[in-house]
Amino acid sequence: MRDPATDDDVLRTYAVNVPATYDPNKKYPVIYWFHGWSDMPTDRFLFDPIGQENGVITVYPMGMNDEDTVPPRYSWNFGDANHTNTCTSQSEPASSCYNSCKKLNKCSRCNWATCTDDVAFVKILIERINRDYCVDDKKLYMSGASNGGMFVYYLAS
Repeated sequence: MRDPATDDDVLRTYAVNVPATYDPNKKYPVIYWFHGWSDMPTDRFLFDPIGQENGVITVYPMGMNDEDTVPPRYSWNFGDANHTNTCTSQSEPASSCYNSCKKLNKCSRCNWATCTDDVAFVKILIERINRDYCVDDKKLYMSGASNGGMFVYYLAS
């Protein structure tokens, strides 16, 4: 997708788990799970058993790792880039700045996440899931851990 914030072409990935009893003529609720900062996708299948047992489609989007670190540090942009009101003046300077933030000149001592437009990604993802599966639009749920939880809050704001 083309990232509206940076105007870069970025590869966005996600995994989907569909109930084994999926019927394309029946509407299904969807749970979106947003991982925490620097989490690898090993915990992304947290909701699979719930989805299989209760007939729920589960979706696991991946945040961006546009930083030059090993291991990769995937993150979500929760609208805080370049702000210094989320940490104290005694805070350690950020150990690095994501490439998207550098491009947008949004590096600060408090910035520790990507600056890509994750809201645009989620909008596209929801449209794609709604197109590819039979979804109950009134039963879309989102949850997340740590940075993923902050992003879910940002989406709901």
